[in-house]
Amino acid sequence: MTLEEAIVEVYEATDEQSDLDPYVSGTMSLTTTGATRIMGLLNRAQDAIATWKFPNGRRLRFRCLEDTAVVTMTVPTYNAVSDSTDGIVTFAGGFDGTGNAYAGWIALHDDSPYVIVGSNVDSITIAGPTLPVVTAADAVKLTKQYWSLKGDGADVTMPWRLIEVVEMYDIGNDMPLSVGLSRDRGAMTTLGAGDVGEWVNAQKGVRFDVAPDATVHFIVRGYRYPTAVAALSDAFEIPEAFHEAICEYAKYTANSRIGKIDNAAMAWARCEKLMFSLRTEDDIESDFLEGRMYVEGV
Repeated sequence: MTLEEAIVEVYEATDEQSDLDPYVSGTMSLTTTGATRIMGLLNRAQDAIATWKFPNGRRLRFRCLEDTAVVTMTVPTYNAVSDSTDGIVTFAGGFDGTGNAYAGWIALHDDSPYVIVGSNVDSITIAGPTLPVVTAADAVKLTKQYWSLKGDGADVTMPWRLIEVVEMYDIGNDMPLSVGLSRDRGAMTTLGAGDVGEWVNAQKGVRFDVAPDATVHFIVRGYRYPTAVAALSDAFEIPEAFHEAICEYAKYTANSRIGKIDNAAMAWARCEKLMFSLRTEDDIESDFLEGRMYVEGV
């Protein structure tokens, strides 16, 4: 189903609400407020269907939403412009730590790590059991253990909207990273930097066992949201059988917003009925797998 077909279905099934009118002189156009509003409803509906979970705990998994991306986590190096023994290190041009942008990061000087407790436009303030002697022109690397991969201001720009990281592969060291215990996702580990060996999902990204001491490249395998439809000819990404459920979900939202409770309830019931009866690729694959059980004596 294309976006154009879905807009027509939602518009006609919601009493052709005036603020959802997608037409200009009888021709559908995404320049209209109505069309863009329905498109927004449909994209949010597609996200909801893609992450659907039934009351009994059963989950749907869409193979098309498993994806990989190559990501780079950059560890910049800046040179000090003056001597420092008090933990305040001033850098040359190119650095900007306005608004404590680097608070919580780690500064590496002579391979020793120090916590950055504050930063401003041209300097950082570091702390530790002992403070280093930083001389003019000394190189200082800035790194951290936690890297955000989702939302505005993410440290790494992903090519798609990430739901959760599943696996990580270190390209430079030609090895997969181990997955840490889930209870470690919010924990701070011993301050250190070096080769990353382990990761856990944390907040809106990943936390490593140590901060990388140089720029690193990873292959990230993750589960993502479907690509949003943006042109009238675009089709929804999840399997076609679920496109009707997307429309019903959008109709439910469109009717709810103006208080048409009965119409909203009918749309929701149709959406639930479809979701309970449709099958995903994983479900169909099981039809072709040979099941065997082996019983061995003790």
